[in-house]
Amino acid sequence: MAGGIPMTSSGSQSQDSKSRVGSVFVASQYKGAMVLLVVLYFIIGFTTVLNDILIPVMREIHQLSNMEAMFVQSAFFIAFAIWAIPAGLVMEKIGYKRSLVLALGIMGVGYLLFIPAAHYMEYMGVLFALFVLATGVAFLQVALNPLIVKVGPDQTGSARMNLGGSFNSFATTIGPVIGGAVILSSVQEIDFASHGEYIIAKAAAVQIPYLVQAVAIIGIAALIYFTRLPKIDKVSTPSTGSQVKGSFFDHKHLMYGAGGIFCYVGVEVSIGSILMLYLATPEMGGLGHEQAVPLLAYYWGSTMVGRLIGFVVCQKIRTQYLLQIVTVAALALILGSFMPFALENTVAIPVLFSNMAAIEVPLAALFLILCGLCHSVMWPAIFPLSIANLGAFTPKASGLLCTMIVGGGILPPLQGYLADSIGYKWSFILCALCYVYILFFAFVGYKAGQSNKASQASTDEVSVASS
Repeated sequence: MAGGIPMTSSGSQSQDSKSRVGSVFVASQYKGAMVLLVVLYFIIGFTTVLNDILIPVMREIHQLSNMEAMFVQSAFFIAFAIWAIPAGLVMEKIGYKRSLVLALGIMGVGYLLFIPAAHYMEYMGVLFALFVLATGVAFLQVALNPLIVKVGPDQTGSARMNLGGSFNSFATTIGPVIGGAVILSSVQEIDFASHGEYIIAKAAAVQIPYLVQAVAIIGIAALIYFTRLPKIDKVSTPSTGSQVKGSFFDHKHLMYGAGGIFCYVGVEVSIGSILMLYLATPEMGGLGHEQAVPLLAYYWGSTMVGRLIGFVVCQKIRTQYLLQIVTVAALALILGSFMPFALENTVAIPVLFSNMAAIEVPLAALFLILCGLCHSVMWPAIFPLSIANLGAFTPKASGLLCTMIVGGGILPPLQGYLADSIGYKWSFILCALCYVYILFFAFVGYKAGQSNKASQASTDEVSVASS
């Protein structure tokens, strides 16, 4: 996921690597546009991961239960399910450039809505601001992915997407550190006369990163308006004879894959959302939020590292095998975090983003952080396996899969409810069940409803394309 929001890729990576020699990476007239598009990938990642910092802050300010605090993710990710398809229709009407400017304008409004919501300490106002902000992000992604492909030769299109995705992952790694420093550490260092003053100061600190992003996004929107962007022709509708007839339900492997995307995004967001709250409990060492921030950064950073490793590995191993390996590993890590030895034994984790040399935490915390490494290749494995052999039905199937990002808005509140009911440790049973489903897809679901020959051919193809 890119920033928690997965970025789709187009084209075969192996084809890119073969044809990249002698090819222009970015057309000269679009170099400025390329810089702006990469910056937008970064902003999407930074904006999304900031929710993980916002959750413990909102919980403290508004005295929320874990489930109520997780509505931060619900307000954000549900917007993708609502606006993904309408955004595409709007883009067809007004074009890519205007769609980008519109998306950034909506995001700017969402950022600015945080100022009154935080000032008056209205939780519903914060949730509304998040929904508006995510609406802009949904519009942005619909236009952003095709444009970054078209600012240069098609042969190097996926390389440019990988570059954008790398900046997105970099943003999710440093986002918790920056957000933690602005919202958490700056307030923590001040002595307040009363707890009420502390809460007011923390609410005021929430406004800062969103105000800065509002100014930045409005400036970028103005630059894009005056920047030359490539024109993208509409895709012609295939002839009736070449269309894949039927509904989503006629393609079993697609439906199973949709469930896989739902579970993957849901579990990735859930762990990132609840990690800081869990680390604050006595059984996990009672870390303060500012101490837990580097560990959250490691969780998302491990995803970035995993994607770099997956870039190489995906070209050498079939996609379904890679998905099986990483999902078994993730399930083992989650189950291992329940074990007494993982809670009774500690490990010192070096800290790169703080004045602390190391943080000593139970092994269970390290296991949860390493789940991010396993998540790194799940999207590029589940997605191509799900759309294999769909022919002209592929665009609709892709839309369905992207809509399943809504899992990031549904599973975190469910885990929050479990944490309130049975405790943080056992709430991760939900994550384990998600991994079990993804395992089902990796072993059985991806070939359901397909002939053995077609299934084998498709997995041979996507073993390269998924990178």
